[in-house]
Amino acid sequence: MSEIGFSGEWMDGSPEEVLEVVRAAEEAGINILDCWMNDATRRSNLGDALRELGNRGRWVIQGHLGPVTVDGQYTRTRDLGLVRPAFEDLLERFHTDYVDLGMIHYVDKVEECEKIVLGDSPFMRYVRELRAAGTIHHIGLSTHNTEVARSWWRTPRSR
Repeated sequence: MSEIGFSGEWMDGSPEEVLEVVRAAEEAGINILDCWMNDATRRSNLGDALRELGNRGRWVIQGHLGPVTVDGQYTRTRDLGLVRPAFEDLLERFHTDYVDLGMIHYVDKVEECEKIVLGDSPFMRYVRELRAAGTIHHIGLSTHNTEVARSWWRTPRSR
């Protein structure tokens, strides 16, 4: 796995430009791609670029669970009625049946981490089902809060 990863968040260019960027990243030895964005065009362009290069297995894809679009606006949610179709869309647009790292998207409150992530919430049951099925190979957590990160690492279920 490369030391430096590639975030597809602002890949707003044409399909040809996205392919050029992904190819340049690959040629530089980068093989980690973070895909939290829920924008359909960005997902499609990145997925098509990976398919064009023909080496999905070389890439470590981080796919996030929780970012969705509601009324044209990015929203972070744990509502499975929104999370499931958004994650299925990511897989479809990336032309894959798995992601290497299923990232629980943006957990910045200890209370949310304890209730939704560390507990037996429907959201976490879904994440664990994906892992058991091989749809995600590892479970990760994205946060900007050190206390959330500490609580995640102190819990054996998170590993």
